[in-house]
Amino acid sequence: VIFRTHPHLRTRKKSSGGINSVKLRANRVITLDSESCPTCGSNDIHKRRLFHYYVVDLKFLKLGVRRFVTRLSAWKNQCLKCRDIFSSGGRMNRIEFGRSLFVWCVYCNVLCCQNRGQIGRNASDLFKIPLNPSIVNRARRCLAEEFRSLYDEILNGLIHGPLMHADETN
Repeated sequence: VIFRTHPHLRTRKKSSGGINSVKLRANRVITLDSESCPTCGSNDIHKRRLFHYYVVDLKFLKLGVRRFVTRLSAWKNQCLKCRDIFSSGGRMNRIEFGRSLFVWCVYCNVLCCQNRGQIGRNASDLFKIPLNPSIVNRARRCLAEEFRSLYDEILNGLIHGPLMHADETN
């Protein structure tokens, strides 16, 4: 009975693991606006609603690393000529993650030998960015796609080069 009623011994409430966009303080604000309709090219546009999107990233400085949040504000517009509804910011998720955060996740995974759960906890403790293991997987996939051409180029150089390379490790 003590374990259920004592305030110091209660189990802590699990967080949802998501980022609350209300608590994000933006370091930079960018407003996206359209001058003309992408369908018909008309300049008669009615601004309907302003949407906010966030890009959460890390900024590497000389003395350390800090969280950097960019708020993109985009208008949802309607053309008065062709009645087409469009967004000035294109199609985006509510919260996106930047490349530097993805690089940090892969660094922690490969060089520091941390698993996905540890990376998420460290990001939450250090930068107040709760990361799910699926976001860490997405970071690995995105960077693997980005460096695939470099990998192929290095492999091609090894295969077609004048030296023979052999690896005898298991």
